Amino acid sequence: MLTITCIGVGALIMLLSVLKTSKLRKMLVAGINTMRWKWLMRFMIVFLIGYVMVIILILAGYQEPILLVTGLVFLLGACFVYSIVHSAKSHITRISESNELLASKNAELQKINLELDQFAYRTSHDLKAPVNALKGLVRVAELSESREEIAHCHGLMKERISNLEDLIRDILDLSKNSRTEVSQAMADVRDIVEQLVNSLVSKEAPVKVHIEGPQKLEAYIDTTRFKMIVGNLLSNALQYADLSKKDPFIRVKLWSERQFFYVSVKDNGVGIESEYLEKIFAMFFRVTDDSIGSGLGLYIAKEATEKMGGNIEVVSRKNEGSEFIVKLPHTAMNATSGASPQA
Repeated sequence: MLTITCIGVGALIMLLSVLKTSKLRKMLVAGINTMRWKWLMRFMIVFLIGYVMVIILILAGYQEPILLVTGLVFLLGACFVYSIVHSAKSHITRISESNELLASKNAELQKINLELDQFAYRTSHDLKAPVNALKGLVRVAELSESREEIAHCHGLMKERISNLEDLIRDILDLSKNSRTEVSQAMADVRDIVEQLVNSLVSKEAPVKVHIEGPQKLEAYIDTTRFKMIVGNLLSNALQYADLSKKDPFIRVKLWSERQFFYVSVKDNGVGIESEYLEKIFAMFFRVTDDSIGSGLGLYIAKEATEKMGGNIEVVSRKNEGSEFIVKLPHTAMNATSGASPQA
């Protein structure tokens, strides 16, 4: 009688479990979880039937069928426990992945907030400085009676206005890169590089630009972002050219390797001290406040490169020059990792 009572209590508990599982399934969103709980409930129903059959067989006095049913209950019990463990493991894995994603998003959000703070501070500073300088120059020009001094003031005004234009362009590029989706199409990389060189470097410039590589190199790229990348690298090389050297140059080299293509921008300019190499891609980074440029160019180049599924590396020595190597996939964001860029 004690055996029947224990089995009966077990059957009652299993019945309650089936009812609770049925309610739980209604709370779940359709998907893989609902299917797992559906199978778990089926196991519970089979268990419940097994409990009832054992009670009936005991009351009827059948011994051998009881052993068979008991064996089946043990087998299904093992399967049931395995299903529970497997379901729990899957659930824990999803929670872990969700936590990792959440941590990644939080870190990204903190990075964005920090960059926004830096952006607000540095932009206001970099906009105020040339505006205040322009006000001072206008005042000097108004009070001066010397044509030479007025002409000098006008020259300085043009320089400050040019700096403002560069800063505004960089801010617009930064906004465009962060807000717009990547839009890729087949394009001739060589042709785009030649257009950028012709627009940025005059034939009379003391720095000579050489383009090396295939006459045609086609790839699926976001043309707007690609122009940002190469344009900023060329501008950086021009700004930090060492005109005291006999033959200042910029060499742009293109090549393709497996599912990636590479763009190298190398110069024999002033170079970068090793202590700054890890910082040069930071937003608004400049070695000193008197350094040329807005401090956004290399940051934009790196962000745009990563948006296109690539990466950018730098090799530089003080007073010898720098080389920036951009690695980008031939196809649209699906390429797997390939060989590392070579200098």
